Amino acid sequence: MQTVSNLFSQITTFLNMMNNSNANYFDAWINVMGKYQSGIYIDADPALTTEDNPYVALKGLNKYSNNGTGGVPPCCTNDYWVFDNTNCTFNSTESIYTSSSTTSGTTFGSGNTCISFNTKFSNTSASIWSNSDVVSRYVNVRECQNSTACYSSLMNYMTSVINYRDSRINLYQSLIDQLNALLTANNNFNAQLTAFSTKVSSFYSSVSTLNSLVTS
Repeated sequence: MQTVSNLFSQITTFLNMMNNSNANYFDAWINVMGKYQSGIYIDADPALTTEDNPYVALKGLNKYSNNGTGGVPPCCTNDYWVFDNTNCTFNSTESIYTSSSTTSGTTFGSGNTCISFNTKFSNTSASIWSNSDVVSRYVNVRECQNSTACYSSLMNYMTSVINYRDSRINLYQSLIDQLNALLTANNNFNAQLTAFSTKVSSFYSSVSTLNSLVTS
């Protein structure tokens, strides 16, 4: 039943987005832009298979952050990074990283941990994950089996993916701001149109009354 419900919800959203006379037209588009902004929806060209595609780069990052002690080079971590928590589908036993963790994000779990770039390193962080936060989490990786290669690769990927995330957030926020401005303008126009219609109706009623008096 949930699948059917989701299907109808998606169909309704699609129809709202296609019909610019629908009252939910702007809201539907703003909602979708928000999902792209968060990384819930993929906005990269699937035909781009190099690491210029941020989702390919994200997979490259996870090759290092999620290879435990058996990877080449070993990283001694089992972190699985995603853009948004809704994409945490690595396996059925993974744990979801929470920014309120008392370990302040520097202790690794024994199993796979899914971490969203949209969350915070700790509940006292000023913003979502930054490069300095990543350094704090992975600084000890340099000690993993006397290998510094993993830490270097992790930071290179992290810098690229975080830069992409930030530019995507700014891009879609700009689009959302413009849509909200259009929505405000549309609402103001409708309000003025309604007021004008009311005045026209009142004028028509007055003219009709005057016409009746003249006729009489």
